[in-house]
Amino acid sequence: MILWQFLHTILHIIFSFTNLDLYSLSILLWSDERDGLGTSLDQCQQMVKESRLRETELQGQVAALESQVQALNTAKQQVIILLKR
Repeated sequence: MILWQFLHTILHIIFSFTNLDLYSLSILLWSDERDGLGTSLDQCQQMVKESRLRETELQGQVAALESQVQALNTAKQQVIILLKR
């Protein structure tokens, strides 16, 4: 009976350490996962910022091209009027 209690106690201690190791490993994995997600979030935020800047630049270019088209259309109309005289 005493031997059984001793073995039971030893097994309990071993399983307790094993569980602690598993918990420690789980915490470590979750910590690494959290850090990875934080890095991904930072990268995504940077990409969004760069995309917004690029969108603003492109909107400016589109506005400039629209102005050029309008100026060319005006010039074209003036040439047509001159040619009809």
